[in-house]
Amino acid sequence: MPGMSMLHYYGPHMGPPLPAITLELLYLLIILGLCAYVYVRLKDIASLSKHKGIFHFSNIFLYFGIAYLVRSVLVIMPLLRQEFLIPWPRQWMSVAMAVVFYSSTMAAFSTVLAAMYRRIKEPDWLQLALHIVSAVLAFVAWLSRSYPLLLIIQSVIMLGAIVAILLDTRMHSHNKVTYILLFIFWLCNVLLTARWLLPPSSQALFYALSIAVFASVSFRVRKRYAHAKEA
Repeated sequence: MPGMSMLHYYGPHMGPPLPAITLELLYLLIILGLCAYVYVRLKDIASLSKHKGIFHFSNIFLYFGIAYLVRSVLVIMPLLRQEFLIPWPRQWMSVAMAVVFYSSTMAAFSTVLAAMYRRIKEPDWLQLALHIVSAVLAFVAWLSRSYPLLLIIQSVIMLGAIVAILLDTRMHSHNKVTYILLFIFWLCNVLLTARWLLPPSSQALFYALSIAVFASVSFRVRKRYAHAKEA
C-alpha cells in the first residue's frame, strides 16, 4: 500500500513498553551475535578457499546484521519514548528506515550472487552498481513512503534466487537446505517488519522461529568452517 505510514511497520505494537523493549533487545543481541559469528567464519573460509560464492554468502550476514541493528533501534526508540519520554525525532526514523531497506536489498542481491556465482560473469563495476541500485530503491521508497513496493521488489529478488538454487543441479542438497532456511528467516522478518500483517500476540513466536532458523544456519556454517580448517 503506497503511502502507508511508517508506524504501520515500526512502532509500539508489542504490548507494554518494558517487556517489549526486553524482548526486542534480546532478539537483537542474539541475531547480531549469530550474524557476527557467521560473517567472521565465512570470511575465514573465503580467504582460505578463495571461493567467490562463500564471499558473497558472507556478505548476506553483514547486510542482515546492519539491517536488524537499525530495525531494532526503530522499534525500541518509540517504546523508550512511550515509557521514559525520551525524545526521538520522526525525521530520524525515516532516514533509519532507508538504511534498513538499503541493507536488506543488498542482502537480497548478495543472495543472488552467492547462488549464481558460477553463471554470472562478475565485472569490476557490478558491486558498485548493486550498491547504487540499492541506495536508489531505498531513497525512492523513503521519498514516496512506498515501503510495501520495495518489500515486493525484495521478495522477487529473493524468490528468483531460491528458484535458481532449486534448479541448480550442481549445488549440493545440504547447501540448498541452508539457502532455504535463510529464505525462511528472511520471510519471518518481513512479517515482523510489516507489523500490520501480524497480531501482536504472534510476534514473540516469530522471533523464536527466526532465532531457531538462524541458529540452524549458524550450525551449518560452523560445520563447514571446521571442515575447511581441517582441509
